[in-house]
Amino acid sequence: MKPLTIVVASDNHYIVMLAALIKSIEAHISKSQKINIYIIENQVKKSSIKRLHNSINSDITTLFWVKSSEIIPQGTKLPIDKSSFPLTIYLRLFIPYFIPKEIEKVLYLDIDMIVRRDIKELFDTDIQNNIVNNTQFLKGNNAKISFEKRYVHKDGNIIWGNITISPLWKPDEKPQTYF
Repeated sequence: MKPLTIVVASDNHYIVMLAALIKSIEAHISKSQKINIYIIENQVKKSSIKRLHNSINSDITTLFWVKSSEIIPQGTKLPIDKSSFPLTIYLRLFIPYFIPKEIEKVLYLDIDMIVRRDIKELFDTDIQNNIVNNTQFLKGNNAKISFEKRYVHKDGNIIWGNITISPLWKPDEKPQTYF
């Protein structure tokens, strides 16, 4: 079974929330499933990195640290000032710049989440059911695809989620994959 690849972005202020997210994923994942988490970090202290590593279950989770300053292409201007979103909001746009080519699929999660069921269900969501929009999307005709997905828990509870797929390929690059 291939490990699930998850990407998050965090600065030092939100490491505690990231730890809670990871623990919630570990608590609900099947015993045989492994997780690779790529953390795009912006000024995270070494002591925080060490505490996070000490808090995870290394039999399940492997952490990969990516410095935000190393993935943003030179010359890229982001609208960052005191009135806009923080840098961590934009970092998901640069996933194709650091994820190894052999990884076919990633799941980006905001760190202020708590997972209450097996994350593999969301990871395995079949986005191919929306083939018309996917084709238009890959041709560059759609800026994004959004659709609703219903998840039924084994206890009968129903959870609705909104799935949004946005292009993450480089400018002037022919799209080959999307997340």
